[in-house]
Amino acid sequence: DAVAALVYLKRAYDLRNAFMLEPGQRIELGDLLEALIGVGELDEAGAVLATWEPRARAVDRAWALAILARCRGLFLAAHGDLEGAFERFDSALSEHARSPDPFHHARTLLALGRTQRRAKKRGVARTTLEDALGRFERLGAPLWAEQTRAELARFLPKAAALGNPVDMIASAGAEEYGRTLATVLADPAIDAALVIHVTPPLTDPHDVLEETARVAAGWEKPVLAVMMANE
Repeated sequence: DAVAALVYLKRAYDLRNAFMLEPGQRIELGDLLEALIGVGELDEAGAVLATWEPRARAVDRAWALAILARCRGLFLAAHGDLEGAFERFDSALSEHARSPDPFHHARTLLALGRTQRRAKKRGVARTTLEDALGRFERLGAPLWAEQTRAELARFLPKAAALGNPVDMIASAGAEEYGRTLATVLADPAIDAALVIHVTPPLTDPHDVLEETARVAAGWEKPVLAVMMANE
């Protein structure tokens, strides 16, 4: 409940402002900013960002820069600037690479996936959200994992799996396999792909194999295809 949480987050923020100016020690910033944006208090969120972004840059605190970039992305998305939001999410992921924090990395992927879904980029949103879900599950963060499953369920078919591996379901044809493979390979967190095709009655496995080979040829990442057909 963002509204209820803000009472305590704002109090913590005000108290720590009196003695703690080190961005890397302000663990409440991400929660505060996401709650402010979530309830529509954008002016206050903008003021907090304007205060702490230059401070984090001045001392080059990658951990804080990652969180602030994620929140700036959410802030821009709330204002309807989706392209600007994607740029800030990319910056956040770059900062996460400099300062590993698996929990906040997963939160950034969740925020990115939600924004991709809002931008109608459903294929890449699915990949991003499934990555976030896997990270939350490995971290033992069930509440965050449930948020991610709920986000996936908003646009996936009811029969589709909501975690890794990507479940294409029986109705998928060559085009869907190709688009999904391209989306997966475009993810910088993915090193290789395994395509397993169990042929339903109305799908030609040769078409799926040809499309898989065509997409794989455009990438240096290894792709292994297993065609479980009758031929």
